[in-house]
Amino acid sequence: MQEKLTKEKFLAIVQDKAKIVFCFDYDGTLVDLATQDILKEGKISQEAADVINKLARYKESNKVAIVTGRALKNLKTMINGRLDSEIMLYGTHGAELGIESQDTQYAEDLARIKQELELDPHVELEEKQISTTIHYLNHPSPEKLLEKLHAIAANYTDKFRIQRGRDFFEFLPKSINKGLAVTDLNNKFPDYYLIYFGDDLTDNYAFEVINSLNGLSCQVSGRIKDKVAGYQIDMVRDLYDLIHSYLIA
Repeated sequence: MQEKLTKEKFLAIVQDKAKIVFCFDYDGTLVDLATQDILKEGKISQEAADVINKLARYKESNKVAIVTGRALKNLKTMINGRLDSEIMLYGTHGAELGIESQDTQYAEDLARIKQELELDPHVELEEKQISTTIHYLNHPSPEKLLEKLHAIAANYTDKFRIQRGRDFFEFLPKSINKGLAVTDLNNKFPDYYLIYFGDDLTDNYAFEVINSLNGLSCQVSGRIKDKVAGYQIDMVRDLYDLIHSYLIA
């Protein structure tokens, strides 16, 4: 059962941890969710970036990572040079471990999937190197869209799975999920305490790995019904309040 992560509880957990890796999802966690166009909205403010930079600099041992479903190239555009270069970036659900993917093995399949969807005026396709995300924020019948996507996916069961998030579906290689990024961080920093904040169903993969490592997993908002994270806060602002409390403790 999830527990509310108060400032007092958060500080009690982290105060004796000399080495911490702070991991954050991006959309809905570090920045408020886009309301119109997720591909164009979502740039981090200078004020928010300053807080994350302070967190990374607060202790020499601190590590900070961002794990997002966005392609790494797109994430860098949203960051707009405002975050320190030491902050580690993981794109496409951990498939891009700090380096933009050049993988082309899925290109032909993704091109065919695109052809089947691009004529639908109610969807917006976000094309990545190894996956395609279908945004349907304004779709009149998302369940019918899901039926169509499952019918398409049936032709690629050996390669892709449909991952559903907040107002989107994604064709993603079966082996890719955000837990890969957390595992990579644990391998790089085995003696660190891991913390992960995320708001989406896709973050449950990361929460599961964090939980297995006895780290701190925290869901931002109550949108996820399948509650894997151990803790919950209500909104993006609450996350920054927690960070601020840590920085002044």
